[in-house]
Amino acid sequence: MLKHNFMIWQVYATAAICSTLFTIIFSQFINRQFTKQVMLDTKKAVLKIDSLG
Repeated sequence: MLKHNFMIWQVYATAAICSTLFTIIFSQFINRQFTKQVMLDTKKAVLKIDSLG
């Protein structure tokens, strides 16, 4: 019975670690994409302002 409980605990622990890592990696990736997009938009906006001035 104890061994069975330990196996369940291991599965839960592994799932928790995997989901945490996945979340961290995925959020880093999204932030990077988002930051690139914002930087591109900012450059475009600055160029527009320069051409108007």
